[in-house]
Amino acid sequence: MIQASTLLNVIGQCQTWNSECTRAFKVKTDSRKVKDGDIFFALRGERFDAFNFIKDVVDAHPAAIVFEGAEGRDEQLKTLVKNNPDIFFIQTSSSLDILQKLARQHRENWSQGKKEVLGLTGSNGKTTAKEILRALIGKIIGNALHCTEGNLNNHIGVPLTLLELEDHHELAIVEMGTNHAGEIADLCNIALPTCGFITNIGTAHIEHFKSPQNIFKEKRSLYESIMTSTQKSHFVLNEDDEFLKKLPIVEGVKTFGRNSEDFRVECDYDKLTIEFGEEEREIKNTNLCGKHVYQNLGLALSLSILLFPKHKEELLEKAEEITLPSNNRGEWQIVGDTSLFLDAYNANPNSMRASLETFAYQQNKLGIDQKERLYILGDMNELGDLSLDFHRESGEFLRDLGAVNVYFIGHYAHAYAEGFGGGNVFLHREEAEDYYKNQKAKFKSVFLKASRSLQLESMTAIF
Repeated sequence: MIQASTLLNVIGQCQTWNSECTRAFKVKTDSRKVKDGDIFFALRGERFDAFNFIKDVVDAHPAAIVFEGAEGRDEQLKTLVKNNPDIFFIQTSSSLDILQKLARQHRENWSQGKKEVLGLTGSNGKTTAKEILRALIGKIIGNALHCTEGNLNNHIGVPLTLLELEDHHELAIVEMGTNHAGEIADLCNIALPTCGFITNIGTAHIEHFKSPQNIFKEKRSLYESIMTSTQKSHFVLNEDDEFLKKLPIVEGVKTFGRNSEDFRVECDYDKLTIEFGEEEREIKNTNLCGKHVYQNLGLALSLSILLFPKHKEELLEKAEEITLPSNNRGEWQIVGDTSLFLDAYNANPNSMRASLETFAYQQNKLGIDQKERLYILGDMNELGDLSLDFHRESGEFLRDLGAVNVYFIGHYAHAYAEGFGGGNVFLHREEAEDYYKNQKAKFKSVFLKASRSLQLESMTAIF
C-alpha cells in the first residue's frame, strides 16, 4: 500500500490534490484489475498505450490516474476531467519513471534502514531459487515475508513488487531479470538490495549482450549494489561459476562452492552435501531433482542461514521438504501411463543441457530404455548470431546421451537435427502433434523443453 503523501512528493502536485490526505492506496498497471480507490498508472510502450483503456479504468472509480500526454488527447482529457471530478488526473512525460521513483521512495519509507531487501539474479535458476528462498525464509518469519510473484522481475514488475510492501513485512525477496545492458543497475537503484546472490552466468539473452563477459558485467551490478549499500548485510558468492569467482571477496561476502571456505558444497542429482563451520549435512529432498536445482537450494540455504543463524536447524529441516510450485519449469507430470518432464517456460544452452542431464539421470535410475523415451526440443530464443551453433551443440549433446526418438520443433529445428545427426524436424508445434497422433507410438517418458514462445506445455494433451 502506498501513502498519498508519498505519491504527491514524487509527482510534485501537492497543491492540487488533497495534500493532507493520509489514506493508503494500491497501485495498478493492468486496466482490468483496477478497483475503487486505486491509483492507475497508464504505461506506454512501443506496442501499447494503456491510456487507450481509460474508459474502463474510469468506470472502476480509481482515486487517481497517472498518464502520459500525447498529441490529439487534449479534448478527450478535458471531457474526462469534467465528467469525473472525483478522479485526480496526473499528466507526466513518463508514467514508468514516476512508477519507479514512487517504488524507490516507498521502499525507503518502508525500511528506514532496519529491514532487508534480498536481491537475486542470474542467467538460470533465479525463479527456482526465489521459490526456495520463499519456502525457507517463510518458515522462519511467516507473513512478515514479501516476495516477487510470478515473473514480475523487470523494470515494471520490480516496482510493483516493492509497492506491495506493508508495515508488517520484515524482509522482501526481489527477483531481478534483464535482457539489455544497465537494467540490473537500474533495478538495484529502485530496490536498494541489502543482501542476495547471483545464481550463475550463462548464455541467456546473449543476443543482446553479445558475450558471456558482458552478461557477467550486467549481473555483477547486484553484487556492486549490495557491497556499496549503507545497510551492508550478506552476499553469497558462487565460486563454482567461472565468472562469479572473479568477484572480490570483501567484508560481507561469504563463499559457496566445492572448494569454498565458508559453505563447501557438493551437488548431485538427488542430494546436496553442505559443510559450514564445524557442521556437515546431507540434504535429500524427493521433490527435487537435478544438480542445478540442488545448487540453487544450496545458495538459498546458505544465505538463509546467514540471515537467521539461530534458526539453522529449522532451515535445514525445511530444505528436505520444499515443494516447488507448478510453473512449467522442470516439473514431472503423469499423463496416463506416461511420465512427462515439462520444462517449457524458457530455454537457453545452459538450461537445456542441465534439464537433459536431469531427465537422463532420472530415467537411467528407473531403468527406462532409450527406445521408450521421447525427447522434444524446441527453439531457444535470444541467442543472436550464435543461434545455429548453440542449437547444433545441443543436438550433439542429445546424441551423446544416446537418445533414439527425437522431435525438433521451430525455426532452428534443422540445426538441432544437424548436430544430432537425424531426428524428426517440424517447423510448427501443431505438425509435431499431428505426427505423434498418426504414429501411435507409446513412450514411457517424454522430455519437453523450449523457449516460452513455442508453448510446448500444450503438447501434454496428446499423450
